[in-house]
Amino acid sequence: MRAVRGENGIYACDHAVICAGAWSMQLLANLGYALPLESQRGYHVTIPSGGVTAARPVVAADRKVFITPMEDGLRVAGTVEFGGLERAPTRKRAEYLVRDLSRVFPRAHVPADWSYWMGHRPCFPDTLPVMGGSRHRGLWFNFGHGHLGLTMSAVSGDILARAIRGEPSNIDLAPFSFSRF
Repeated sequence: MRAVRGENGIYACDHAVICAGAWSMQLLANLGYALPLESQRGYHVTIPSGGVTAARPVVAADRKVFITPMEDGLRVAGTVEFGGLERAPTRKRAEYLVRDLSRVFPRAHVPADWSYWMGHRPCFPDTLPVMGGSRHRGLWFNFGHGHLGLTMSAVSGDILARAIRGEPSNIDLAPFSFSRF
């Protein structure tokens, strides 16, 4: 590795890490990697008031729905779909969450102006991320953490930084190698 090219220039480096979540394979498209990275598209709905007060997150395990108090109302989350990076969000998924809120809290008032959001959770078929070196000297991978991407980002970044520096570790990165595919 000598440099990476970005939108605004070329940057000299000895090492580079591909850690762009669901978009990581787009960065690797011209390098010959064929990894089965898929996007689990996760949804949440925000209900501005709802008339329901929750002091802490509520998990309705039978519905697999999570209701969390936020500054701007109640956030309802808990549904995913496989749909890739290009397909538009599916409002029907968000409507399921609104329905689940009404079943968990029958007195909840759902105003007409509720909003929803969809985000990508990059994952592999075996549920493990890809972490470690690549076939290209100085190129490293750290993506595919699924639902735990933000949760694991600091820890996996630290593990990979230590590997890049050649420091000894009690973490074996072999099970996370891209070569398992």
